Amino acid sequence: DIGDIIRGRDLYSGNSKEKNRRKNKKIIRLKFTRLFREKMNLNLVHLTLDQVREYWWELNKETVWKAMTCSDRLGGYSYIQTNMWWLLLKSICSLSLLPVLRRQPRLRQAKYPIPQPYFDYVPPIFE
Repeated sequence: DIGDIIRGRDLYSGNSKEKNRRKNKKIIRLKFTRLFREKMNLNLVHLTLDQVREYWWELNKETVWKAMTCSDRLGGYSYIQTNMWWLLLKSICSLSLLPVLRRQPRLRQAKYPIPQPYFDYVPPIFE
């Protein structure tokens, strides 16, 4: 019926190209999954999501850090995330850090330098 044809479930006898395409697609998918299972590290299959994230981070943290600090404009600066605006307000109001706001943070000289907070950030809610 027409509903099956629209959904792609009913292949009428005159459409051999579509049948062959679906057959080839299925064969390729089976070969790929077989190859993927052979090449995949089977130790990662039994890990929890948190363990996989930790494993990925340990492998890629240097690359991620380089990507975060490669721009001259960003240099070694950090930023305060939008969900951390309360921390910025607390530090400004309670510690009266107004002189610090005009200073630019300096980058520590280390193998993996940790940038100082960027106090000039104004959350969009206060703009």
